[in-house]
Amino acid sequence: MITSREERAEQIFEDLEFFGVGDVCHFAGDETLPYEFEEPGVEILGKQIETYARLAQCSEGCGKGETAVIVASLESALKKTFPVESFIEHSVYIQHNDIMEQPDLAKKLHYSGYIRVPIVEARGEFAVRGGIVDVFPLDSDLPIRLDFFGSEVESIRYFDPSSQRSLKRGPGEQVALPPAKKNMLLLRALERGEPLVSLLSLLPAETVFVLDEPERFAARAREFWDLIARQHAHRVKSGEPTPPPEALYEPLDQLERRLDARSPLIEHHLIDTEQKPRPGWSRIAFSTSVFDGLKPHFETFLGIIRERLDKDDLVAIACDNDGQVQRLEELLGERHLDCVAIASSDRQARAFRS
Repeated sequence: MITSREERAEQIFEDLEFFGVGDVCHFAGDETLPYEFEEPGVEILGKQIETYARLAQCSEGCGKGETAVIVASLESALKKTFPVESFIEHSVYIQHNDIMEQPDLAKKLHYSGYIRVPIVEARGEFAVRGGIVDVFPLDSDLPIRLDFFGSEVESIRYFDPSSQRSLKRGPGEQVALPPAKKNMLLLRALERGEPLVSLLSLLPAETVFVLDEPERFAARAREFWDLIARQHAHRVKSGEPTPPPEALYEPLDQLERRLDARSPLIEHHLIDTEQKPRPGWSRIAFSTSVFDGLKPHFETFLGIIRERLDKDDLVAIACDNDGQVQRLEELLGERHLDCVAIASSDRQARAFRS
């Protein structure tokens, strides 16, 4: 899914995650200006690396059997990137019982952008201590501990970064450690003279594209390319080595040609548009409503709920946490409104989302 702006991409990603829509990745924007190659923050970088890892998995034909959903803003889609082969080259693959020397593994991790530290506490770090190599991948909630017996990988387990104690569970018999930096790979590709590629070219041929608010794309792309031109002129004036804009970014018309060549393609307009559907397309219109204009009063919302129930509508109420679910169940019960409370960890939650 390509959205008109980054805030919209983040919102849709969070909504898809909340409703349990399969394997969802957010290819987050860098939050930097064009021609700035500083690495983004760890949270943003983690989302980007997770997306690259999913794309690399698709390219190797080892999918999870579940369709992935990737959400990106138009700006992210217009930025060129390194080929997926470069991501695979900078990833470190380890299996249980592998034979490898710890100094060689340390060199590989350093080449992949990991920072060597005495004790691993944050993502992107690794440490070598005796017969143990600790590493914290960007796409993992917990760091990973590799226990060695001589040169053999004896076990692969998670560990608690606070207590530094190993946990009983682990990622399995093998682990893929993705690169710890993204722009490092981008700069290496430029130094090698390797052409960068469109993000769309990394996606499988059977990809379904959803364009969110495409009527805003042209204006957003003009703003972005105006900013690119200013940043390019500034770098040229400063005497820094500066690739031409076309080497790093893709014009909107090229992106649109790529999309036109792919099928199926879905456009989602939040406003009614007079633009005629493309040849062979169908248009589906549906209405939505919001509670704006209503008093933020509990009894008002109860009245709306009763009206919907009288019409045999299904009323689903999303709460911020399980505590709110329990409290709302009590309040509705006191007002003789039967409901089924579904905790986030409940099997019913997964059934409801599906």
